[in-house]
Amino acid sequence: MAERVTAPVVSEQSFRDDAAGEPRRGRRRAAGREVRSHHARLLDTDAHWLAAGRGTPVVLVHGLGNSSLVWRRVIRGLAGDHRVVVPDLPGFGHTSPTRRRPLLDAYTDFLAELIERTGRGVPAAVVGNSTGGAVALRLAVTHPELVSRLVLVDPAGVGQGVPSWWRLVRFEPLVRLASFVPLSLTPRPVLEHVIGEAYRRMAFADPGNVSERSVRLFAERLNSRARIHRFLRNAHDVVDAFEGDVQRIEAPLPVPVLALWGRQDRLVPLHDALALLERIGGLEVRIIEDAGHSPQLEAPEAFLEAVRPFLDRGTLPRPRRSDTTTMRVAAR
Repeated sequence: MAERVTAPVVSEQSFRDDAAGEPRRGRRRAAGREVRSHHARLLDTDAHWLAAGRGTPVVLVHGLGNSSLVWRRVIRGLAGDHRVVVPDLPGFGHTSPTRRRPLLDAYTDFLAELIERTGRGVPAAVVGNSTGGAVALRLAVTHPELVSRLVLVDPAGVGQGVPSWWRLVRFEPLVRLASFVPLSLTPRPVLEHVIGEAYRRMAFADPGNVSERSVRLFAERLNSRARIHRFLRNAHDVVDAFEGDVQRIEAPLPVPVLALWGRQDRLVPLHDALALLERIGGLEVRIIEDAGHSPQLEAPEAFLEAVRPFLDRGTLPRPRRSDTTTMRVAAR
């Protein structure tokens, strides 16, 4: 399947309405940040990814239950100086599911294939949020030649034992209600409302300050019992792989690393950042105040303020365990 380029799967306006870092230097500058959809066959999937901008490659990787659109508030803010590539992982957004298992390996192989196709031999800076952070970690270990630097945004699976987010999701009352009430008794709009409220409560520091668009985009992907059960099955598969493939990484990574955390993250608490530090050392940690699990949605300006300098630095030294770790707080 040859690569096809189309208008974005959602309106271009969606990347302007609530985006941070919007250009203010005329139409010519803005035109370079137009977002386009790309479609191609990657491994066993019909893949979709968004792309914008020119320059050194940056790949943004979403987590479970989300899609490329979870990055919509920062894509254009990064695209002024970079070629930004934002995939839908297999089974999410507009990418078809994969039959490959375990899923963490499948996602990692998919991401490697995407970077090889889009990077033209140039390694990419990989930015991963939640489970996307775990995928990015795996990629840096298994394919270091494809990764120039790594940004881990509230990465899942880096703490010890069963992740806090998995226990929270499994026992969140609204999720349990949506999973067990017969679908015939739950109209789709009601189910979307229930899932949206659970997402709002779990993923954000201030549930009352979350845009309805962010909630709706998530809830629409889990608006049936079949989709909820598929999500939980896939999450179980991924969590099973964390202990062997993520939590056993105990040496400095072969690339420079920035870890970015929302201080009020309930799904991946800040103490997981300390567990990551103890195991791999040699990374910079920045904390965003008044943000939860997805600071790129909740505090996009602070996210860009933290990430841009790291991406734009020249050649960074490879980390050593003895390197000093910098803890910084990013104001919202």
